[in-house]
Amino acid sequence: MEEIPPEADVLILTTPRSDLSTLEVGKIVDFLDTGGRALFMIDITPTPMPNLDLLTEAFGVVLGGIYVHEGDSGRHFPQRNNLIFPLMADHQINSRNLSNGVNPLLLEGQAIWNAPYQRTFLTAEPLLISTAASFGRDDPDNLSVNQMEGEPDGPFALAVAVEDSFTGPGGIYVTRLVLVGTSNILDPGANGFVHGANGEFLISSINWLLDRTDVSPDSVFIQPRSLLDDQVLRLTQAEQNNIMVFSLGVLPGTIVITGFFVWIKRRRS
Repeated sequence: MEEIPPEADVLILTTPRSDLSTLEVGKIVDFLDTGGRALFMIDITPTPMPNLDLLTEAFGVVLGGIYVHEGDSGRHFPQRNNLIFPLMADHQINSRNLSNGVNPLLLEGQAIWNAPYQRTFLTAEPLLISTAASFGRDDPDNLSVNQMEGEPDGPFALAVAVEDSFTGPGGIYVTRLVLVGTSNILDPGANGFVHGANGEFLISSINWLLDRTDVSPDSVFIQPRSLLDDQVLRLTQAEQNNIMVFSLGVLPGTIVITGFFVWIKRRRS
């Protein structure tokens, strides 16, 4: 399109197949600088995208270009520490997931950092965060669960909420942007695995972008999920390890020890 339509409420951008043009970046910046709202879900790409990087940096955030692996076994999928259940910050976007006790699931999320130069009134708040045990990796094919020498330490922001305000010719403009370091948050399989937490995060992001709260009459919410989706047992790596230790160590050991004492008691009687 020639221009972003003036009636557009939210601009949604996922990873482009090729870098944005300078003209496209200019149109997006103009839209956001006049109070526009946007949701970006961006993957690490095999080829550099300098114009896309300039776009996010203009609003105070930088895509790190490294895959985040989680070292806390209670925060990643069994045998897959790049499939992360991130920590959720205390923010309106996370409020419903926090109250429902569910956690988004991110695959191959990239780190997001603050840009070296920030606008005066701009704030960038982390929404989804890895733990201090996490680390960054630039090789997508290396799925080792152990941190290699030289790999940066966490924690890392995996999704951020940006807000900026300034006075322009048309009055006071408030810009809002949500940036997620992976488009895999849209994957329906991952969303089903976490009882709709990924979808709830995205819908809540749009509500926040449009200044809607939980009590707003025009807020959008996800419909209740089918109870059939809750029949599958879902475990983290730590939970799987605990079950293995109990079933292969504690339970057999308890039986052996109990049998030994029963044998001793009967022998003495």
